[in-house]
Amino acid sequence: MRKWLAIGALWLWIAIAFMTHFGARSPYSYGWAIFRGNAARILGTVVNPDAIVVQPVTMYFYDARTPENWGNSPNFRLPFHSFLVATLAAFTRSYLASNYIANVGALMLLAVVAVNLAIRRGLQLWPATIALLTFAALPWLVTYVGQPMHYIVGIAINFLAVLAASALPEEDLRRPWLSGLLLAIVLLNYDAYVFAAALAAYALFVVRFRRAIDYAVFVAVSAAPVIVWTQFLRFLTHDTLSRMIERTFIQPVMNAWLDFLRHPLTYPLRPFLAGHVGLHIGAHFLLAMVYWPVLVLCVAGAWRLRERPAPLVALLLAFYALHQLATAAFDWENNPRRALPAILALAFVYCWLADRLPRWRIAFVAALAISCVLAMADTLLNTPAVAFLTTGQAIQHNPKEPITIGDMRFNHETMPTLMADEPAVWHDLGAGRVPRPALSAWLFAQLFNAFFVCALLWLLGRAALLPRWAAVVGAVIWLVSAVRFI
Repeated sequence: MRKWLAIGALWLWIAIAFMTHFGARSPYSYGWAIFRGNAARILGTVVNPDAIVVQPVTMYFYDARTPENWGNSPNFRLPFHSFLVATLAAFTRSYLASNYIANVGALMLLAVVAVNLAIRRGLQLWPATIALLTFAALPWLVTYVGQPMHYIVGIAINFLAVLAASALPEEDLRRPWLSGLLLAIVLLNYDAYVFAAALAAYALFVVRFRRAIDYAVFVAVSAAPVIVWTQFLRFLTHDTLSRMIERTFIQPVMNAWLDFLRHPLTYPLRPFLAGHVGLHIGAHFLLAMVYWPVLVLCVAGAWRLRERPAPLVALLLAFYALHQLATAAFDWENNPRRALPAILALAFVYCWLADRLPRWRIAFVAALAISCVLAMADTLLNTPAVAFLTTGQAIQHNPKEPITIGDMRFNHETMPTLMADEPAVWHDLGAGRVPRPALSAWLFAQLFNAFFVCALLWLLGRAALLPRWAAVVGAVIWLVSAVRFI
C-alpha cells in the first residue's frame, strides 16, 4: 500500500504538470513569444515548430504514409517515439491524444520503475518519494510533457535503460548479448551520446567480461542494430535520409578539432578556450535544468556524507563533463537538454542523500515545495521567466537577461507574438491503408521497433523493476494495434 501511495503521488504530479503545461501553455510553445518569434499549430494546438518534422515520421509508422521530403524528417533515426505514438493511435485515432498518452504513460512507467528501484536499494520510501517528486518538478518534465514530440519518451527510455543497468546483477551484465542489447536500445534513441558512453564504459571496465570474444560480441550486438536501421532508412528513402544532425551538430565539432590537430601552431589556445567555454556552459546547463536550491542542497549533502558515488553515476557525470569540454564551444544551439545525463546522475545522489540525512528532512521538503512553485510559476505568477532559463538563448545571451524576462506577462503587450490554442481536432486518423509496394518495408520497421521496445520491458522485468510479464503485455498491445486497419 505504501509503495502504491508513493507511485500515486508521482502520478498525480505528472497529471498536474501535464494538465497545466500542454498546448499554448507549454513552455516549449510560448517560449518562442519570449523572443517575438512564432510557434506553430498542429490540429489546432499550439506547438513548438520542431514538432512539425516529427509528424511525418509518426504517420509512416501508422500506415506507411510517405513524407513529402524525407530529408526534412531527421527523427526517422530515432524511431521509438513515433513507433509508440503510432501504436497508440491505432486505438485513439487521434494524433494529439496518442502523443499525450505516450508522454504521460512513459513518465508513469518511469515513476513505477524509480520507486521499485528505491525499494530494491533499501531506501526509506517517503524520503525517496520526496526526492523523486523534486526531480519530477524540474524543467526536463514540465517543459516537454505537453509537446507532441519525442523528448519525454526519449528521455524516459534513456533513463529506464540506465536504471535497468544499475539494477541488473553483474552476472547478467557479463553476458555480452544482454549488455549489448541494452546499449543498442540507447544508441537507437534520442541524444544517446553520454548515456551510451557511460553504459559502454560500465560494461567494459567496471563489470568486465570473462573472455576476449565476449568483448567482440558486446560491440557487435550493440552496434549492429544501429547499422541495420540506418541502412534500412537509406534503402527506404533512396539515400535521401536526413543528415541534419551530422551537418549541424557533429560536423562543426569534428571540424573544429581537426583544424587544431592539423594546425596546432595556428590554433594553440583552442583546447584551453574550448575547456573554459565547456566548463562555463556545462555548469550553466545544470543551473538551467536543476533549480539552484536543489543543486545547492545536493552539493551540500554530498559534501556532508563524502561517500563515493556508484560507478554508473560517476560515469554519467564524467562523460557529461567530457562531452561539454569537447563540444560546447562549437555547438550552435547549446540547449540545456545536454544536461539530461547529469540530471539522472544527480537524481541517484539526491535520493541517496534524502535517505541518509534524516536531520535534513525539512530542507528536502522545502526544496520540494520551492521546486513545485517554480514548476508552476508560469501558471501561478503569469510569467515566463523560469521557462526562459531552459532555453538555448538563456545560455548564450546576457546572464542578467532573466531579470528583464521576469517583467513579461502572458499578454500581447509584453509578448506580441503569443499564440492561443484553437479548438483541437481529436479524431483525425482513419483506418490505416498500407500500399502493397510499401508493405514489406513497413512490416520490417514495425517488427524492428517492437522487438527493441519489448526488449527494454523484458530487461526491466529481469531487473525486477517491472513484473516479468511486462514484455508480454507490450507485445500484445502491439499485435492488437492491427485494429488500425479496421
